[in-house]
Amino acid sequence: MSGSFSQLFCRRTQICDGLIQLTAINRTDLSQHTLLSGDITLPWRCEALQGAVQNCCIMSLTLLDEFKKPFWCVSSPVSMTLEKAPVSYDYDGEHFLIHYQDSDGQVKMELVWMKEQKQFFLVSLVVCVPVCKVNRHFGRDY
Repeated sequence: MSGSFSQLFCRRTQICDGLIQLTAINRTDLSQHTLLSGDITLPWRCEALQGAVQNCCIMSLTLLDEFKKPFWCVSSPVSMTLEKAPVSYDYDGEHFLIHYQDSDGQVKMELVWMKEQKQFFLVSLVVCVPVCKVNRHFGRDY
């Protein structure tokens, strides 16, 4: 998947536990949900052997500031785990979570496997960055 989300924001009242939460794909807004093509695997190869690690992929994310300058960049392998799903009347399938976290922020992606279509739907994408990182970068005090 490749995407761009230009209208990310957070109100001051939404800051929680020292994190600013930026929602790119909202679970409750079906129009934002995205169909993913292909499987979530990490292919590998060496001399005469090759294979793929299931439920694993490389996540590359670049969060730009309002001036289009990199604020946070990540490129890391991530794994997908089966999640105990809340009741969903919109999707009848297994729910999965991809979660990445480091000292500069975290990314959470929720996916649903649609068995009949044999495809994943990305139903939630949230990026969280620490308030202190935002304050340092922008010279603010949130």
